[in-house]
Amino acid sequence: MDKAEKEALKAVAEGRVIKVIFEPSGEVLWLVYGHKFKNLYIVIPGLYCSCKGFTMNVILRKISKYCYHIRARDIAEEKGVYVERRLKDKDKPAFLRKIFSKMLTT
Repeated sequence: MDKAEKEALKAVAEGRVIKVIFEPSGEVLWLVYGHKFKNLYIVIPGLYCSCKGFTMNVILRKISKYCYHIRARDIAEEKGVYVERRLKDKDKPAFLRKIFSKMLTT
């Protein structure tokens, strides 16, 4: 088991994977907190994570296929072990502003 897999399993076990479902559209947004819930990352399954590790190691250096946040999301969905939050579609803009504001200040 590699380091990313271990970190992913730890994130799932600690409840750091969040599935946000907007209603009534059914749109889903996945979020994964970093260590100690300090940073919050947006994960697009199988494609993208907003963490620096993804940018550096996956996109630029091409030394990995994913970061542990992407793997944590995959494991959490497979096992059905994640925090689920439901919000109204009308609340999405304010929610996204809050997330991006937090991401820019950490």
